[in-house]
Amino acid sequence: MEKYRLPPRVMLAIEEACNDEVTVADILSRSQIATVVAARRRVCVRLRNWGYSFPQIGRWLDRHHTAVLSLVRQVQPSDPWMPEAYDPEKGDESGIWAI
Repeated sequence: MEKYRLPPRVMLAIEEACNDEVTVADILSRSQIATVVAARRRVCVRLRNWGYSFPQIGRWLDRHHTAVLSLVRQVQPSDPWMPEAYDPEKGDESGIWAI
C-alpha cells in the first residue's frame, strides 16, 4: 500500500469510503467515474461533519474548495450513509453545515 502524507483522521475517512470498487488512490485521483465521485463525496461529508473547513478538505483531496462545496451540496438527507448530525428538518445548530 502506498504511503500518503495525510492526517490520520483524513486517512480514516478515506479508508471508510473505500470498498471493492474504489481504492484510496481512486479517491485521491482525478477520476470522474460515478462510484469514485460518490466515495469522494462521502469523504467530504465525513470531514465536514468532523469540523474541517472546505479549503482544508480541498487541500487534502487536491481539489479547489468550491469543488468540495459542490460535492457536499449534492448530498441527499435520505442517503443511507448520511451522518446523523445533519437533519434538514431541524436545522444545524453547530454551524458546520452552513453553506
